[in-house]
Amino acid sequence: MRRGCVPGVATPRRSVRRALGAAERRRARTGLGLDVAGPAPLNVPHDKGRWAGMRARIADGAGWRALLFQLVMFPWRVLSFTLSVTFLVTGWVVALFPTYSWVFHHYVGWPGYRLYDFTSGGERHHYYITSPAQVLAVGLVGAVLVLLTPKLIRALTGVDRAAVRSLLG
Repeated sequence: MRRGCVPGVATPRRSVRRALGAAERRRARTGLGLDVAGPAPLNVPHDKGRWAGMRARIADGAGWRALLFQLVMFPWRVLSFTLSVTFLVTGWVVALFPTYSWVFHHYVGWPGYRLYDFTSGGERHHYYITSPAQVLAVGLVGAVLVLLTPKLIRALTGVDRAAVRSLLG
């Protein structure tokens, strides 16, 4: 091991930021089919001493862009995962509503699925999905959600592609 090099944190030719960028470019290549060329190698002068090498790593623009990519994309990926899963699961649950709508009348004792039920000013307000036309309409709304889910995921992935091209390319 070279002097001044912490294992797992940095190597003489590669900083942690550049390693994160390389990992993201590899992920984009395998997962998104997007091949982005890496930055030029970091020019670390070894003959001018430690401080020159540290200055070269600190002034590395590609490394800072890779770090910015990580900071920006973490919340975006959490949001896109949440939207994708919520849209997909909600779409299928609503699309399959006609197959289980009988449960509410048979086991719960409601005339249909209860959308809302509250009391305001001493007056009770409630609404149930009861007629076959309403049940079919709910199922069609769910089918539309299921069919729109791939378009949503493609749009969210498009933002990921644009970020890889702009910050890591």
